[in-house]
Amino acid sequence: MWGVILFWCLATLVAVIIHYKWSHRKILAATSNMSSPLALPIIGHTYLLYKIRKSPNFFNGLKALIDVFSSPSCLHVGPLVHIIVYEPEQLQTVLNSQHCISKPIQYNFFHVNRGIFAAPVPVLVPECCQSSYPFSTKKAWRWSNCWNVTSVEGNAIYHSILANAHWTPFIVATACGMNLNLQSSPDGEKHLIGQHRYVETILRRVFNPIFYPNCIFRAFGDGKQFTEAHEQMRAVSYKVMVAKNSERPKPVISQDNDDIEGKKQQMFIDKLYEMVRENKVVHREDIIEHLDTISFAGNDTTSTTLVNCLLMLAMFPEVQDRVYQEIMLSCPIDDVSIEDASKLIYTEMVCKETMRLFPVGPMLARTATADFKLDGN
Repeated sequence: MWGVILFWCLATLVAVIIHYKWSHRKILAATSNMSSPLALPIIGHTYLLYKIRKSPNFFNGLKALIDVFSSPSCLHVGPLVHIIVYEPEQLQTVLNSQHCISKPIQYNFFHVNRGIFAAPVPVLVPECCQSSYPFSTKKAWRWSNCWNVTSVEGNAIYHSILANAHWTPFIVATACGMNLNLQSSPDGEKHLIGQHRYVETILRRVFNPIFYPNCIFRAFGDGKQFTEAHEQMRAVSYKVMVAKNSERPKPVISQDNDDIEGKKQQMFIDKLYEMVRENKVVHREDIIEHLDTISFAGNDTTSTTLVNCLLMLAMFPEVQDRVYQEIMLSCPIDDVSIEDASKLIYTEMVCKETMRLFPVGPMLARTATADFKLDGN
């Protein structure tokens, strides 16, 4: 009895392996000469991903693994074949290719499939062509006072970015023209906690291919925690939509927009609603996912970049002094304009160098929809 069961199990496993190798023979042949760790049948390099999951930082663990092998290298995440590229010339080839626009399955884990971050090509391309997604720069300067914190000790004034706590209301103000008072309400703290848990559960799923199928993730993985975190994070987007859809005008909604080259510029939320009215590229149900995207992608990335900039300025006092002198020279008064900011050449260089050293997006993933050559191969 058990011998028969074992026989059929082994036969099924062999059949699956043969079918996989036959159906993927082209990509397997293309990657056969690439440097990569030992790949096991069916599970590929999943056993290495479990080691990465235990490291304090997911991306540092993955980088330590990739650095051992030359670019391009091959990584089998279960039956999914991933080509790892990190040489600048090769990256440019991939990112400039019209065959590498589609997003892989991991982007679906964010549950913002109609937002610009994870939208499929049929939605993404026409949407990008018809929109510029402007943000209110007037709101940006008004919110700058939130970053000034006075220290009682020594009567000194320290300019500090209270990173995530301040940046969510800043984004809501500049993208939607609203003040939801997130800094002074419990909802703001819930949003930040939910956002942190939201990203954490997604990263754990990315590095654990067993939970790629939704049914397994919901039943045995972090499905419940992800749903709760997603709802906590989405609460801000719901508030924005309720205020925007309300028939009565809300006092928190501002109507003043920026004049750029003599033209009135709509803010992000107004542009979305206009696109819903005028064409079929953006549907009304897509707006909530665009707001979610701006909330989690704009909040953590921007605050992390600012914190890194402050850290680098603290580590290099001579650079900090030069930035300070340029700001004092170009912006002598508190009311800073776009024209004043455009004169901050050296400050902009410092920001860009910080982003080069500490990119907030340590990796990008694309799906190749057709064959193309990398380094002539």
